[in-house]
Amino acid sequence: HLDWQFLQVAARAHSVKLSPIGWFDTLQFELRRLRNQQHHIPRGSLTLAAARGRYRLPDYHAHHAFNDAVACAELMLAQGYQYAGSAKASVKNLLQVGRVRL
Repeated sequence: HLDWQFLQVAARAHSVKLSPIGWFDTLQFELRRLRNQQHHIPRGSLTLAAARGRYRLPDYHAHHAFNDAVACAELMLAQGYQYAGSAKASVKNLLQVGRVRL
């Protein structure tokens, strides 16, 4: 939600209208994935940094709106790649798995 607010402010500043096709919650996706793999989810394992670490993504300076937005986008791409593997998956299917509001 915070990333969406950041993008809206930036878009308005440049007179750009945004019209998303859906929402993908990277941490909700990660929670589902972890629950499918194990019974106990360790405290602190549902942070952006911890999730990125599991996908071997580089560290970012946290709590900076632009960095967080880029970090979330990279995490979503990594999650989508892992979810789809070598199979073809539609964006709609990926968004459904990420608990999206269409």
